[in-house]
Amino acid sequence: MSDQESTKEVGLTHVLARAITDEEVRKRLFLEPDALADEYELTPRDRDTMKRISPADIEEATRQLDKRSWWGIAIFIKIEF
Repeated sequence: MSDQESTKEVGLTHVLARAITDEEVRKRLFLEPDALADEYELTPRDRDTMKRISPADIEEATRQLDKRSWWGIAIFIKIEF
């Protein structure tokens, strides 16, 4: 994997982590996903993946984080080809 690919993968992870922990990013994820994807220089595939995430997915991850009983956060994204 090249450094550029690695950075872009981290970009998607970073967007999702920020959406879970930052209400403004969470709002932008659903109101202006293209602008947010541009800021993080996401690949076309990552943009598509990001757009498949529902508000309920993010809210559930946020609730899990709020419980403070988890040591980490995992987001499972189902992609159909």
